[in-house]
Amino acid sequence: MINAFCENIGVSRKGNENITSIKLLEKFARTDLDRDAPRTFGVVDPVLLKIVNLDAAKETKIKAPLFPADPTRGTQTYTLTDGVYIEAEDFSETSRDKKFFGLSPDQPVCLKYGPVVKLVSVEKNPDGSINHAKVEILPDFSEKLKGYLHWVSESHAMTVTLNLYSVHFLIEDIKKAGDKWLEQVNPDSHIVRSNAKMWNIHKKNKLDDRFQFERVGYFVINE
Repeated sequence: MINAFCENIGVSRKGNENITSIKLLEKFARTDLDRDAPRTFGVVDPVLLKIVNLDAAKETKIKAPLFPADPTRGTQTYTLTDGVYIEAEDFSETSRDKKFFGLSPDQPVCLKYGPVVKLVSVEKNPDGSINHAKVEILPDFSEKLKGYLHWVSESHAMTVTLNLYSVHFLIEDIKKAGDKWLEQVNPDSHIVRSNAKMWNIHKKNKLDDRFQFERVGYFVINE
């Protein structure tokens, strides 16, 4: 990946003062990881959905490709149960604008590779925070959908800590900041999410194994 990146930008031994956007490096990294990192689902900031019209004792097996661009490279099986986690940012208690693609009172969504669900009600804790949302499966839904959400079944999930990394500086050419370069340090360059959910089918994976959490990003096991 690094060699391909350097070949593309034409690095010289000296006299090269050009600024190359980090977005180009990220493009080469994505190309490399897209080929080598199998897909899975992981939920960074979970909200629990309870499916009211799915038997609690019933489990539905759903196959998903490890590499969607090349289905011949294998599949893995997700187990749909009556409790699933989705991202908090993919859920809204109220109707949202047209740019919102998540679950809301007037907007059903598809649990990717699985069923379409619609919001029924929201159950809250005494402090006003969301305990869980109730949804129901729409088996005959045929309208166009906006949202296809990644998810993890509650009874087949394991809690993991995710380290989310971003650029260290808010501007690409830090020289332009002069003596005020410290003001350009990105406060969100490293965010830790200690209550993320991941499929427990990965509990036997090894150090340095890589994944692409669909719709989220790329991760590697480091401990």
